[in-house]
This record gives sequence, structure tokens and C-alpha cells, in this order.
Amino acid sequence: MQRFFLCWLITVGCNVAVHAQTLDADIEKGVRLYNQMRSYDEKLSSATVKDSNINRLKDFIAQGTPFFSGALNNGTAAQQKVARYFTAMLQYELGFIYGMKGENYKAYEVLKKIDTVVRYYSDSTQFPLKYLYNSKNYSITFSNFAPTAAEYYTGMGEVCTNIKRYQEAVNYMQLAANFPYTTPWYKYIAASKLWENSRYLNLRNEQYLQQTLTALQMCSRLDTGYQRAVKVNQYAGNLRFADTLYKLLQENPSWSQKGVVLGTAAAYLDSAKENAAAMLMYRKAIAQGLTNKVLLRQAETFAMRTNNAGFINEVAVAIKNAYTNEPDEVVRNLSSILTQVVASANDPSKHFSEMQGKPMTSRRHGGKLFRSSVELPGAIESFVTSFLDNKAANYYYWKSFIDEEAPAQLKGRLRQRYKAVCDEIRSIYPGIPVTYQFNNDNYFQMVLNKSTTIEVDYYYNQGYKDVILLTIISSYPK
Repeated sequence: MQRFFLCWLITVGCNVAVHAQTLDADIEKGVRLYNQMRSYDEKLSSATVKDSNINRLKDFIAQGTPFFSGALNNGTAAQQKVARYFTAMLQYELGFIYGMKGENYKAYEVLKKIDTVVRYYSDSTQFPLKYLYNSKNYSITFSNFAPTAAEYYTGMGEVCTNIKRYQEAVNYMQLAANFPYTTPWYKYIAASKLWENSRYLNLRNEQYLQQTLTALQMCSRLDTGYQRAVKVNQYAGNLRFADTLYKLLQENPSWSQKGVVLGTAAAYLDSAKENAAAMLMYRKAIAQGLTNKVLLRQAETFAMRTNNAGFINEVAVAIKNAYTNEPDEVVRNLSSILTQVVASANDPSKHFSEMQGKPMTSRRHGGKLFRSSVELPGAIESFVTSFLDNKAANYYYWKSFIDEEAPAQLKGRLRQRYKAVCDEIRSIYPGIPVTYQFNNDNYFQMVLNKSTTIEVDYYYNQGYKDVILLTIISSYPK
């Protein structure tokens, strides 16, 4: 009995192994047909695809699907996942070509059936998928599948729009817009279709306004080739979104933040190189009383590039007006002071010599200090210091103690003022990224170029007080 039982175990084990090998072989045959199908349909285009091509794709599905059925029903968990994946991908290729051909109802019928499968594999934890191919181990990672998922959600959004399933289209486009592994083109398609569906649903509310602004943002980010494709195919583009935006604001005079919306739209138009439209939108924003400092600084940068004297003056007046009612003297004067100090810091021949005055001492800072000829109005004190003994470079510092208070564990009155100063610097240099030293948001840092850095530190000066210190660092190779 014992020998018989052992022989039975061996026989069953062999059968299981043979069965698993058979399923692996079938999966390989199915994958081979899928690859052939991909090679075939990649040669098709909307202008050339015919019914005979559709029939050929159906043949691939008819031949390939049975090879996966055994693994779906009787395979291991790993084999089932691979089989389920490729069974759906066979259908996806057909649905995609139906959509390319303009047969939207047929595309919807095919693609809708694999919706749950695509969503299942949109979870990165379901990967990798492993299988044998040409006697080698192959692996599908999430990064291999993610572009297909993005394409699926975007494509379904388009198909549903075309067959007037508007709410379903909105759901798919929201999935496409929020899917982390997508492309600027798919983001544009998703945003423009959400905008389009709102039009079909006759929405004219503030949600539609935001959708229009988002569509403009996504369109403005497209590169030159895609911008050309938008115009050639007569898709909704930058100027159409901008025109819709302005008309919406005209129709709804009670809506707030008009200047910010128009200024934001102008910045997007600027990035898309729609200069005439950007200038017009900036002017409309200023006419609406734009006071947002970041947007006004962007307008200033744009104005300088256009070299339009009248527009430069308009922006300058708007910036001056925006600061007229600024209660914080430091913030009100920071732009002009930084302009002077940074200009000196960027010129190696000056080395702060124009600002370095007589020696001085400070209760707040040690070392060899010099009075600065450039003072920051509203600050406690400003001075210049330098370190000339470094072997690699000379370092020069312009420092200004902006404010101080009794020790408050960095939670006192200065907290909001520190943030206001940092926000102001962001507005002055809107295109420069910000980092935080020591991964601490109390140590703001902005590298303007290879030789000049701006830092704002909010810290407890040991044995003294909580302080805000502004520093401009300049370095020059020896």
C-alpha cells in the first residue's frame, strides 16, 4: 500500500507538471499570435483601414483566444493572470481599430467588455506578469501596460462622446486625466473632451469655466508637432478655449477672481507662443484689477520679451498699484531691493564692492561684517560679509535680518511673515524652482543661477530670539 501510494503521488506529480507545461506552451502560442496581431494593426491608419483588415483582426482573436482558455480555467494563479491579460489585449486591438475606422458603436461594444480587466491591471501591484516565450522567462511590468491603460481610458472617453453617452464619457475622461502614467497628448484629449461634454450638456457654470481653463492649460503644454496636429485636424485649440473663457466671464459679471482667471489664461497662451492673444488676455486681466503678484510678474517678464513700450508701462503701473496697499514694508520693497542686490551678485567684477561700506558689528550675527549701502526698508538690519580664504571660490553674502521675536518655538508671529516673504520671492522669480534645506520648510532656498542663491531662514538664534534672515549668496571661482 505504501509503495502504491508513493507511485500514485509520483504519477499525479508528473501529470501536474506535464499539464503545467502544456498550459505554458499554449500561452506562448497565444502570445505569439497577439504579437503578430500587433505587428499587423500597427501598419493600419484611419485613412487605409478596411473591412478586410477588421476581419483579419477577428481571425487573430479566433485563433489566439482558445490558447488562453485552458490557463484561464485550470492554470495556476500566475498563468490565469497572464491569460486574462492577453485575452483582453486581443480584444483591445480590435476595439482600437474600430475606433480608428470611425465605427464608434462597434468600438464601444468591444472595449466596454474589457473595462473591468483594464481597471484590474491599472493597479500596479498586479504586476509583474511572467510567462515562458522561446524557452525564456518573460515579464510584463506595470510600466509596459500603463500607456495602454491611458490610451484605453482616453479612447473610451472619445468613443462615448461620439455616441452621445456623455456622462459615461465624463467618467472615462476623468479616469484618463487622473491616471498617473499618461502623456501630454492624452491629458489634452481628456481635458478637451470634458470641456466638450459640458457644452453638450449645456453647462455654463463655474465648473465649466474651470474645465475650459484646464483644457487651455493642457493644450498649451503640447509641443510644436501636436500643436500643428490640433490646428490641422481642427480640434479645439488654445484660441478657442481662450475665447470661450472670456465670453463666459462676460456672461457672468458676478463671478469673482476674474483678473486671476484671465491672467492665468494669459500665462498659458504665453507658454503656447500665442503672443498676440497672451497680450490681449493680460490686458483684460489688468483691466479687471489683477493684483496677483505671481501673475503680474509673469506679465512683466512677457512684456519685456515683447518690447512693447505701452504694454510694459501698463504692467509696471499694475504692479505699482498692487503694492500700494501692501501693509508689510519688507514685502512692499523686496522686489526693488532684490533687483539691486542680485544685479551686483551676478557681476563678478563688482563682488559686492558697490554695497560694502564701513565695518560694523551685530548682536544677531558674528564675523567680519560691513554696512550695506543697500538697505531693505522695514528690516532690522542689513549688511555684507565675505569669505576670501576658500581654495575653490570666493563667497560673498548680503544678509538682512527681517524680523525677530521672543523665543516662540517657531510658532509665533513670524510664522505668517516668513511665509509671506517666501511667497513674494516666488512671485518675483516665478520660473525658478524652490527647495528646502535639510528637508525643512523653514529653510527656503532658490538657486537663481550657478553663482547666485537666495535663502530665507526662519530659526531660533540660540540664546537670543526667533528670527527671519534673508541671505543672497554669491560665489566666483578663484
